[in-house]
Amino acid sequence: MQLAQKLGIATASNIMVFASILASSVTSASAFTITTGGTSVPGAGQISSVPNTKTINFDNGIAPTTGYAQYSASIGIPAIVQGTVSDYARPSGDQTKYLTIAPVGANVPGSNSPITIALAKAANYFGLYWGSVDAFNSVAFYKGQTLLKSFDGSNVPSTTASGDQSSPEDNVYVNFFAGQGEEFDKIILGSSQVAFESDNHAFQEVPEPWTIGGSLLALGFGFWMKRQPLRGIQNSSSPKGRGYAKESLTAVATSRGTRPTHCLLNGGEPPHATFRKIQN
Repeated sequence: MQLAQKLGIATASNIMVFASILASSVTSASAFTITTGGTSVPGAGQISSVPNTKTINFDNGIAPTTGYAQYSASIGIPAIVQGTVSDYARPSGDQTKYLTIAPVGANVPGSNSPITIALAKAANYFGLYWGSVDAFNSVAFYKGQTLLKSFDGSNVPSTTASGDQSSPEDNVYVNFFAGQGEEFDKIILGSSQVAFESDNHAFQEVPEPWTIGGSLLALGFGFWMKRQPLRGIQNSSSPKGRGYAKESLTAVATSRGTRPTHCLLNGGEPPHATFRKIQN
């Protein structure tokens, strides 16, 4: 095997190995990250600033039970409400409908904690406009039946978690980013006291591993192909010499300072290949 061919095979193998490593790295472990901050929308509080997300805003008065994010309650159905009463308070600046959660037996709207959100595909991001953050509100992330991480209101950065209904510190858009290997397909929202109010839930799907590794492999393979030397001049008496285009023969001959006196036409084969030195 010629050296160039060996190098070509080695390069292709390296590309395959690199793409395989890249794809497998998607499953390595890392940690969750919590940030605060969203985009203010007049009359609707805040929405996620993270691009390429799916948002549930409850404006139609129901929590979806079909589609990408499917909501269910421990008893009955999730409670979607509007405004402020003694049993729940709208997130600051939010005039629209939102989700409220309270413990079972509290005898208030939303007394069916916890609320489960089942995702059709794994996600690596969840965001929500969290109203009057309380330490007894909780958000838990699962992969199947495995608990990945659980947070309560006291874990939210820059909040007092005291349930203040108007303070900008306790009415914030909260972003949960899952690290590699901690992608989730279920979220459980709970509250041990009255109440947990939230709106504008946002989700971001995990890209398929092959989408990342496969794209890089394609790019690398294309680069490798461009670097391969032009091949096609074989001994005309060999079967391997058949079928080469006239243009290829002429191009190589010219690059070597010779001019072909016989060329392959229409995929044929000359009886022999004779070259004449070009006089400079």
